[in-house]
Amino acid sequence: MDRRKGTGIMIFSLSIAGFFVYAYLLMLSEWSPIIQQLSMLMIVGGILGVIAWIGYVTATTRATSATITSYDDAGGVDGNGGDGDGGGSGDKGKDGKSGSGNTP
Repeated sequence: MDRRKGTGIMIFSLSIAGFFVYAYLLMLSEWSPIIQQLSMLMIVGGILGVIAWIGYVTATTRATSATITSYDDAGGVDGNGGDGDGGGSGDKGKDGKSGSGNTP
């Protein structure tokens, strides 16, 4: 068995075992109230952490000209009409056929 497969089996087995330990602590032990509180704390903290990370990235990322495009009223980004790929229904490709000319 290669190392990757062994690692995958180990992660799978530990996840299942972790679920059963969590279920025991939540349902059958005297630690149930504290396990519930810690679970909610981790869930809410994780969600708010992701939201904070999105806000941080949004606030610190500079806008570049590559991310801002203007959609021309004359018919697309490239000015030729259509969706900007240069292969509208009326365009002729290199071979004289209709379409983008990229298909064999």
